[in-house]
Amino acid sequence: MGYLNYLTSLVLLLFVDLNAGLARAEGLFEVQAFEASYEVYRKDKLTGKLNSQLKQIGPNTFQLTDVTKGTSGLASMLNFERTEITTFTYNQKQPEVISHSQKQQVAFRSRTFEFNHTPGTETYQGIYKNKPFSVNSPKNLLSSHLVPWQLAQQVCHQQNTFSLHLLKSNSPRTYDFKARAFDNNKTMIERLYPDSQNRRTATWVNHDKGCYVSEIKHYDNNEYIRTVLTDIAFVEQ
Repeated sequence: MGYLNYLTSLVLLLFVDLNAGLARAEGLFEVQAFEASYEVYRKDKLTGKLNSQLKQIGPNTFQLTDVTKGTSGLASMLNFERTEITTFTYNQKQPEVISHSQKQQVAFRSRTFEFNHTPGTETYQGIYKNKPFSVNSPKNLLSSHLVPWQLAQQVCHQQNTFSLHLLKSNSPRTYDFKARAFDNNKTMIERLYPDSQNRRTATWVNHDKGCYVSEIKHYDNNEYIRTVLTDIAFVEQ
């Protein structure tokens, strides 16, 4: 009985620590413009670098731009480069995408994906595999590009378990997330894969002097990709 009481106390303590950490973050962070640099590793080998910038372009309107370039190994040999740009509004702690574009270049082949949306409507129109598409959704659909940033916002507003709806390729998807750990002003959010035991995505969010993603680990069977923050600067606007 004593051992059981000890375990119960330990679980309660961990639960309190997690929620206390999230509570400290609540109310401290609104949208913060920034410029950040990340390194991308595949099986602990540096393969690329990512530059990320969030800037305000109008009242409650922002633009997130990520540029990833291959710097080592096969990614460098094939001149891998991907540019993603998402423009969105942000009201009542919720983003709504206005436009998204993605262009990926590998060797002499390129791939593009884009869509547009008028805030307040249910229609999303875009181009996927060089073919136009139109999707109607009563739910607010994000770009997959915007998901890590929005995870940071959810964490800093005390959300432990939540779902995000997004437009992936040319169809709506729903991703489920859960806070799994809190340590030293960092929270780890795990994406839930109910149909797969071999996939796992863990996102670490910092909420000390700002609210931002510091690391992402994605596992797929024996393969894993790790994206790690190397530098970030918040920009006054």
